Parts: sequence; structure tokens; C-alpha cells
Amino acid sequence: MVSRRDFLRLSLGATVLGAGALSLAGCGRPADANYVDLWGLWANDLPSQQAIINKFKKIHPEFKVKQSQVPASTQGDASAVITAVRSGTAPDLWLLDRFTTVQYAAIGLLEPIDPIIKQYDSQSVKEIRDQWLDFTINEMTYRDQLYGLPFTTDSRVLVYNKGALRKAGIDFSALDPKNGAPTFDEVWDIADQFTKTDAKGNYTALGFIPWEDQGSLYTWANNNGATFYDDGACSVTMLDPKLVESAKDFAAWVKKLDYKKVDTFAATYEPPNHPPAQSAFNGGRLAMQVMVPSSLSTVLNYVKDLEFGITSLPVKKKGDKPKTWSGGFGLCVPKGAHKSKMMWDFMKFYCSEPGESTALQRYFALPASKKALERKAYPKSIEFFADALALSSHRPAIPVGNLLWDSLGAVTSSIQQGSATPEQALETAQKRIQPQLQPYCVA
Repeated sequence: MVSRRDFLRLSLGATVLGAGALSLAGCGRPADANYVDLWGLWANDLPSQQAIINKFKKIHPEFKVKQSQVPASTQGDASAVITAVRSGTAPDLWLLDRFTTVQYAAIGLLEPIDPIIKQYDSQSVKEIRDQWLDFTINEMTYRDQLYGLPFTTDSRVLVYNKGALRKAGIDFSALDPKNGAPTFDEVWDIADQFTKTDAKGNYTALGFIPWEDQGSLYTWANNNGATFYDDGACSVTMLDPKLVESAKDFAAWVKKLDYKKVDTFAATYEPPNHPPAQSAFNGGRLAMQVMVPSSLSTVLNYVKDLEFGITSLPVKKKGDKPKTWSGGFGLCVPKGAHKSKMMWDFMKFYCSEPGESTALQRYFALPASKKALERKAYPKSIEFFADALALSSHRPAIPVGNLLWDSLGAVTSSIQQGSATPEQALETAQKRIQPQLQPYCVA
């Protein structure tokens, strides 16, 4: 996590960077308008990225690219790019966690791409924006300027182990998506029937763990209609009634399951550094789990005979409209990058249907562009996740988004450890986040 002091120091230097970084950015790189320096996918995913590059080179054989295996930024670790920007050696394109875009734009680490579009594309900025899912574009927008193009996305749904439930003699028809989103009461009824303990009271099977994998306080609060940020007031809303209600529900689940007993269960059946196939869900010890496509990939790749089903996240009352939320990655332009038409053409190709359809058949993610979604440029096994995008939103895209996310994690830990009531934990989060947000508020 980049410290607040580093953020402010970089922000103070943004004016200098804006004036001088362009000349520095050329140091050590060819003076060639067809050359692009790309910080992209991880080593495991490089074949997918190389496939995009090969496809682009068929159209532009003069294209030259340097790929660097710099880890894409997740949850705030931008130290490599901060160092590169400040030293004048920034890449031309950088793949980052979309959620971090606004934070890095606010501190002057990124270039807005509106001027690039106007200079190098025949389409207007609006026409370009309209080609991607609205929430993915909004997540990369700061003060009405676009700071990148979305590449991948995901969604969160409930996956259940049909084989394990059937073996236990449990009726799980309430989870059939034909019956609509299941209610929490239905999920807990199935979970309670599946849950088993040994003679010492230790869990040997659990029906549902609300904080496992992609289950989280944020997931359930978002599902409950909670708000986390008031744009008009430039304020985080950690004491929003729906968020407080969700935190109380979460505390009730912690008490119901006994967090320490669940922790022991996880350590027993899903120990640290376990092989991908060795999970409580894959082993039939956990009946239901909130997943994203990449979570499901371990089932499909390592436990091929496991019979599973997929349904929407549970709702409070039968007939309520289910919700979900999405993360994902996008390409942005660091401050001082060498901008050219070739760079823009490659960026647009990479993040639109040609690039997405090439990459996403090779690993489990969803495309963010509307055309790629219409053409189903993703593995058929994750179609339910794709359908759920119509119900999705993004996390609050604010200049202190990582701090908000970390603070929600601290709220969760406080509830799990019993060190604070939900209200106390959320009030602490409010007092922690708002002062850090205030300098970014425009009068």
C-alpha cells in the first residue's frame, strides 16, 4: 500500500512531472513512433497477451513492443510506477486494477486519455466511452476525464456443490436459478442441514461461510442497497443505515457460526498454500461459496467431475432483485508516457473485442466491452457470471478508495474478533477515511 505521505509528495510533484516528464520519458527508449513500452499481464498470462500482440501485428507489422512483467497494481501497490514516473522512465501503457484508477489520477500519476482520443481517433470521446459497460467506464473517470480503457471484468454469484448436497440428502431446489434468487432464509436452511460437527464440536462440514472467498461485508452491504459515498457532500457514508444493518447481519452470522470454529475448519480442510484442488468446496466439505470466474476455474481445471450449480447472490425477501459487484483491469497511460497514434491504436485494440476475444478464451474473466459481450467472447462455463453483469456496479471510485476498502476490512476484522460493535467499527472507519478524503474535495 502506498502511504498517504507518498501520495501527497507525488501530488505536489505533479506539476513538475507534467512539464518535464515528457522529455525524460524518452531516455533509454527508441525514438520510434511505432514503439510501445507495455507493463501488462503477469507471467502466467503472458501467452494471452502475446496472442493479442501477434493479432495486432498482423494489421500493423511495423508495431514494436517491449513487454515487462511488472505486476499489475492491485489494492494500491503502485510503487513501481511511482518510481518510474518520478525518474522519467514510465511505460507508455500500464495494466492496473480499475478500482485504483481514480486514486492514481487524483495524485497526478496518470494522464487523461480524452486529449489522446481527440488527437488520434476519428470517433468522439463519447463514442469511445459508449463502447464499454457504463460502470467500467465510470470507474476510470475522474472529474469528467477518462483515465483509461477497461479490459476485463467479473461478477460475484453463489456457486453450490450439487453432488455434496445430494449425497447429504438435502433438497436444494431453492438454489435453482429457475426459481429466482434464493433468500438468505433459504440459504441458511440448506446450510444448517449440511453443517456437521465431530464429537468435540469441531466442524467437519459447513453449509455456507459468508466471508469465504468473495463473500464480504462489502458484498452483502452492496446487495442490501447500502451507500458508501455521497458525491454531492464529498463524504464517505460509513454510518449509512443500510450499511449499519448489513454489519449487524454480518455480526449475527459471526456469532451463529462462531468465527474461531470456522477458522479451525478452514485451517483443517483448506490449509495455507494448499494445492488448488484442495479446498473445502472442492472436497465437498463446504456446500455453497460466493465466487468470481477465476474462483470457478479451480473447480473446472482441477476437480473436473465435481457437479455444481450457479445462482444469484441471496436476497432478503423472495422476489427482491438480486445485485452483485464487479472488479477487473484496464489499460491506462502513466504521466510522461510517449504518446503516439500507434500507442492509442494498440490500446484500443487490446481493450476492445479483438483483444478481449483473443485473451479471454485463455483465462477466466469477462470482457468489459459491449461488443465482446454481445459476441460472448468468454468461456461458455461462465455465462451466468456474464448475465449477472446487468445487475452489477463498481466499488466507490474515489481518491481514497484503497483506504475505504482497507477500512471495511478492518470493520470486518473487528466484528469477527468481537473487539467492537458494528456501529463502533463503522464510526471508527468514518473518522479514519473522511479526513484523508477532504483535501480532494472541490469547494
